[in-house]
Amino acid sequence: MAVALSPAQFKSLRTSVPIAGVGLATDLYLLVLPIAAVMQLQLPTRRKVGVILIFLTGLASVPCSYR
Repeated sequence: MAVALSPAQFKSLRTSVPIAGVGLATDLYLLVLPIAAVMQLQLPTRRKVGVILIFLTGLASVPCSYR
């Protein structure tokens, strides 16, 4: 089923989708950045996993920010 969009809706959609994509990519990059740094620390594996899990709680905020 096709949905008809007005020109204003189409223009809004055409600009908002790339902006949302850049925001999502930035969020994911900033989520992975500290994980890479933690992996290089001289900590026991169990402690590294704990710190990474703390950072991964930020993963829950990514879908919430795009609602």
